[in-house]
Amino acid sequence: MTILIDSHMSDLGLAIFLDELQSIILRVYENQVKLVFDRIYPLISPAILHQPPTIVTGESGIKIPRECLKKPEDVTDILSDTLRMLQDHRIYPNVIRQFFVQIFFGMDAMIFNGLTEERAHLCRAESAYQIKFAVARLLSW
Repeated sequence: MTILIDSHMSDLGLAIFLDELQSIILRVYENQVKLVFDRIYPLISPAILHQPPTIVTGESGIKIPRECLKKPEDVTDILSDTLRMLQDHRIYPNVIRQFFVQIFFGMDAMIFNGLTEERAHLCRAESAYQIKFAVARLLSW
């Protein structure tokens, strides 16, 4: 009888441990998604939606070289660093895939929100071409 109770207590302890482990893993996953979003969020609008074809002149009349502007490569660099980190830590490929599905879903929402907020400025053929080009560079990643 004592053996059955010990076995049951052992199974209960294992179940509690597994529940706690799953909770910790979920928190780590959510924190990693948040960290990537925090790094990407300030770059999405300037890198995707505001891609002028020429050198930009600032409000003060100072010309800003195109190299100083944010580029889609700034976003893909963050994605590549994150992918490398996940692979280095031997995260399962299915988890990595789901992670990036979630990241791209969030980026899609950020881009869509940016388009709707700045509709007058961005609804021009020139802007549409630049946005399409920038998004294509992200998708090719």
